[in-house]
Amino acid sequence: MRRYLLVGIINFLVLLDIAARPVMLQQPSIMIQPLGSLCTEDGALIKEALEQFYSLPVRILPPIELPQGVYYRPGPRYRADKLIEFCNKARVPKEADHGGLTTAKS
Repeated sequence: MRRYLLVGIINFLVLLDIAARPVMLQQPSIMIQPLGSLCTEDGALIKEALEQFYSLPVRILPPIELPQGVYYRPGPRYRADKLIEFCNKARVPKEADHGGLTTAKS
């Protein structure tokens, strides 16, 4: 009998803990990180196309400068793998996924 009482109390506490947790019902979204200069018209066109294709809200973040350490002189170009690594380190919030966008030759 005491065993059933103990199991019942544990189940009740587990249910209380689950009920007390906040429910995250945040809609997924797409964030675009402009790297360097990006024409406002190009950004608006890309935003509209992504919203129509994915049916998700798209947010264009404030532009940041292209990092100097990713330029490959013999190319001459920016290394895409280094740009992706840079974007992954710089993204805010950390749990969000987003892509970088630049008009520079890569």
